[in-house]
Amino acid sequence: MKDHTRQLLEKAVDSIEVAKILVHHGKSDVAWGQAYYAMFNVAEALLNEKGLKTKERDAKFHRWLYHRMMHTIDKRLAGDFGVETDIERNVSTHMINQAREFLEGAQEYLGK
Repeated sequence: MKDHTRQLLEKAVDSIEVAKILVHHGKSDVAWGQAYYAMFNVAEALLNEKGLKTKERDAKFHRWLYHRMMHTIDKRLAGDFGVETDIERNVSTHMINQAREFLEGAQEYLGK
């Protein structure tokens, strides 16, 4: 595995761990962003390692990332920069679980 790929995956692990801690402390708005960044880092790691190959991973991961990037950027921005957000704990927890599953799938695919 390329060094940069490994670093991106480690960064994703860190973001997921931080997101869990934030949810535990009632900071779901900030946790949402950390889970988003974890998924983004996993996607970047896969592209870095394997190039722009398609249809090699479960399509749900693409849907999750696309959905988070395109349709919920307002929540991420609100969580990162807003002072009054409505991101509930269960929504952030679901996002964290998706990020963790995406990371695990990437690790398995890359042979880690």
